[in-house]
Amino acid sequence: MTTKSLQNIFAALVALGVLLFQSGPLVGQTAKPPLTPRWVFMPWMWEDDENTAEAVWSLVNGCEKYDIPLGAVIIDSPWEPAYNNFRFDTKRYPNQREFISRLHAHGVRAIMWITSMINVTSKDAGADTALWRYCKEHGYFLQGGALVKWWKGTGSFFDFTNPEAVSFWESLMDTAFSYGIDGWKTDGTDTFEGLLQSYSGPIDQDTYARAYYCTFARYTQEKLGPDRGMIVARPRIHGRDRCPVDCLISGWVGDQTKDWTNKGFLEALTDIFDSARHGYAVIGSDIGGYSRRASIDKRLYIRWAEFGALCPVMETGGLGDHRPWSFDEETVEIYRTYAKLHTELIPYLYSEMIRAHKFGGPIIRPQEGVWQYTLGPDLLVAVIYRDVESREVLFPGGLWVDYWNEDDVYPGGMRAWADAPLDRLPLYYRVGGAIPLEVSDSTTNHGTEASKGWTTILVYPSQQESRRTFYTSVSDSFTLDFQMQRPDRETGQIDVSLRGEVGNTLLRVWAPTLCTAATSSARGDLTFWNDRQAFDAAEQGAYWDGRHVWLKLPGFRDERLQLRLAPDTEPPRLLQAYTPEPTQVNLFFSEPVQVEQTGDPRNYTVRVVAQGQVVGGSVQPRVL
Repeated sequence: MTTKSLQNIFAALVALGVLLFQSGPLVGQTAKPPLTPRWVFMPWMWEDDENTAEAVWSLVNGCEKYDIPLGAVIIDSPWEPAYNNFRFDTKRYPNQREFISRLHAHGVRAIMWITSMINVTSKDAGADTALWRYCKEHGYFLQGGALVKWWKGTGSFFDFTNPEAVSFWESLMDTAFSYGIDGWKTDGTDTFEGLLQSYSGPIDQDTYARAYYCTFARYTQEKLGPDRGMIVARPRIHGRDRCPVDCLISGWVGDQTKDWTNKGFLEALTDIFDSARHGYAVIGSDIGGYSRRASIDKRLYIRWAEFGALCPVMETGGLGDHRPWSFDEETVEIYRTYAKLHTELIPYLYSEMIRAHKFGGPIIRPQEGVWQYTLGPDLLVAVIYRDVESREVLFPGGLWVDYWNEDDVYPGGMRAWADAPLDRLPLYYRVGGAIPLEVSDSTTNHGTEASKGWTTILVYPSQQESRRTFYTSVSDSFTLDFQMQRPDRETGQIDVSLRGEVGNTLLRVWAPTLCTAATSSARGDLTFWNDRQAFDAAEQGAYWDGRHVWLKLPGFRDERLQLRLAPDTEPPRLLQAYTPEPTQVNLFFSEPVQVEQTGDPRNYTVRVVAQGQVVGGSVQPRVL
């Protein structure tokens, strides 16, 4: 059996969704992620067909028309008259400073595509031969300026190990910074085989990649500051690191095909999970896939958007039309809801980014089960990775509340079948967890328009004391302690304590029964308002919506709250485990294979052996 045959068999297993990611320690990484500006957690869009100012404004204006949040656009290639002289092509982007300034006025940042090459010929742009000759004469290229063919033409690798060359490159970057841009999409021309001669001696691909990406990350944040400057680069794809963990301010895994296969959506999932297990924090993928194709299947686009919204980076774009309004009204409504959910999660994602920067580790945490993970510690996400409307979920330790029906609570270790109509991604809150949000309207049912300007914190108390620390900057944080106490079925209370400097806050506390009173250490007994409208209009107070206690607390420092609960007449349902029906999967190969099975029925291992060779190692099958 050929190596190619073995690879094809393993690819077939991946395409079937047979691979199972296990939770566990990080793999081979001790570096910690860098700080990421807060705005990076807003949704992004981009296009790669027209590459003009008009095309960018079609994205910005469309998002405003359809009430879809947008925080950044990627301006992909070609935007320069030559690769890469860091100047705008005035035909594609006239009045560049005004163009960037107008984007900023709409709350949109500009991320510019770039690589490490300087070309002598290009397929879709001109060439700055004077720049190339200057760099060659001064020794600023690898291999003495040897020409390399790449997907944008023919050029030379710039040498980022040469301090004089780096200073010159930074002066080129300054030209782009003068237009007001906010960051870079550092594309991957750092791939070559063997060793190339550099200023510092023979250099391999990994060393060159570190010099390239880290030069961009370092200098961009030096020039623009850590609250603004950024790069987006590839983290880990096809089993290999690209940009180092400690330089990846944000990352995307590309470029996938527009389908469900192991070259499309499954490849994006594989690379994101693999990147997370190797310590990358702020990562996402091209929603809908990148490659050229007449159109994107609507259902694939929606499922990819739902997953993308539950990643630290939510970005939509590529070749072909990726605009949600190019589909239909249903697509726009679903995309809007998830883009707003992603935007609401910014305080949570930003806090988790700072935690990763301080202590290491990812934000996406792959869990036991098929394509499921926790986003931070307190949100469980089960990806719909095939064109189906239900799937099995394996719950991690603890208790989990169904995002869509909070009467349903699932114990850890349980397998449950989750309904997933097209507008619903299986999503669960951890009991004992808390999630800070930035809510501006009622789209996600996390608040109303009156919530704007307040931090909303979703609190899910358990009978064990819980503590969560939320970072609002690298040096500022506040701590939330909470616990539900129910000595018997006739009495009960929830204790909540916030320590630190806290701004205007709305607490939404999950409670099993009616809350009859709320007392604050700083404000005394809080007024209970009869309806949401009165609560929104009040300066402070409490409100019961049938499942949650809402508490409105203007800015404060250090406050304790006690919530009194009515008798427990109808608690949430603690759902019981079920035993899935045995399912047989038939795999047909053109050559003889042997299948070996070990382990217990719930977690068994299958090895596919062909002519004495194990194909792809051990894999964990799922119930199909």
